[in-house]
Amino acid sequence: MSTLLAKGKNIGLFSIFSSYSINKLVSFLANLLIVRLLSINSYGIYGAVMNLYALFTLFSGFGMGSSALIYGSEQRDPTQKHAILAYTFRWGLIGSVLQSAAFTVYVLFLPLGIMEMQSYALYLFLLPIFSFTLSFIQILFRTRQNNRMFARLNTLQAILTAFGSVFGAFCFGLSGLIVSRYLTVFIPIVYGFSKLEYHKTTVALPQNLKKEIWEFSIKSGLTSCLNQIVCLLDVALLVQLMKDPVTVAQYKVAASIPDNLNFIPNTLMVALVPLFSYHLTDPDWMRRSFKKLWLANFCGQLLLLFLLWNIGPFVLVQLWGPSYSACIPCFRILCVSYFFLAAFRLMSTNLLAVYKKVSFNLMVAVFTCVLNIFLDFILIPNFHMIGAAWATCISVAFTSLLSFPYLNTLILSKKNQS
Repeated sequence: MSTLLAKGKNIGLFSIFSSYSINKLVSFLANLLIVRLLSINSYGIYGAVMNLYALFTLFSGFGMGSSALIYGSEQRDPTQKHAILAYTFRWGLIGSVLQSAAFTVYVLFLPLGIMEMQSYALYLFLLPIFSFTLSFIQILFRTRQNNRMFARLNTLQAILTAFGSVFGAFCFGLSGLIVSRYLTVFIPIVYGFSKLEYHKTTVALPQNLKKEIWEFSIKSGLTSCLNQIVCLLDVALLVQLMKDPVTVAQYKVAASIPDNLNFIPNTLMVALVPLFSYHLTDPDWMRRSFKKLWLANFCGQLLLLFLLWNIGPFVLVQLWGPSYSACIPCFRILCVSYFFLAAFRLMSTNLLAVYKKVSFNLMVAVFTCVLNIFLDFILIPNFHMIGAAWATCISVAFTSLLSFPYLNTLILSKKNQS
């Protein structure tokens, strides 16, 4: 494990971890202030609006960011790499423009569940374009294993998000809170562009590579979309089936601690996916590194689950107040869901993508999403937010039990090249 950690240190693993820690800490503290600045009804509307936006932006930029990361991290001719990155950015930007248009049409012409949502949701119509641009800049730094620069951008965005959100909510209420989202992406975009080394290329990609990139992007993007939609659907269906901002607010609070802890496994994947992609043709390295990485991650997540289960409810009530104590059972269920996500699912999905097993990822994601929707419609009307939490937990656990054994077999076998 020491070798892998040493390599991780060299590529900026600890810079990313520090960045994500700062990100989550300041976001968490800002959220505590926002909950107190807004009424529980306004906070519920905010949660519903941001959940709707998140649903529309799951399939960001035709999934081209995934192709840019994997193909841009492999051992390839530099000129071809630059051509791949230019191609994926161009089409990803087009996809983001179409997303913005679709989001605007939906908000204007279709029912949203809570009547007050429409006017606030319209503020976000250009945000998908800015968000994709920032995400792609971060991917460019990751493909060059410049994770320290990636970490700086991440930290800058986190600080801007915290201050912008609190200032916006304090001065202008819910409208200011939502509009402040533009500040959190525009300034990091300008800073990121100023630090990038631009490589102009006129090399045309062969048709077979373009086709391969599109296939990988669509399948990877859909897989990511469906994996994330499992959590977002719970809030969306709570809005549609319960039509109660208070229930939405309590569920969002119950999910806040588990959701904010996602940075731990995400840190590992952000730093190590390009590294695993680079070493794809070295099966011995892949096997050794995977065993050490998974064992350390599993033990850490098991300890964290124990602490969350026993100490988390006290922390939740102290931070958000007694009015949110009703969401403690929901919180514990979502902590179990987080354990499966962090110990199994995130690693499985990301490393299977390194092996370009995106068809398998997509198949599992589709089946899991269908299962989650089925469970939501059965459990939410009967058990309200507890039902939504169980639907998420069962779906995430099921995904893990499908993906992880396949990844384990793939990596530990000697014939593990795709």
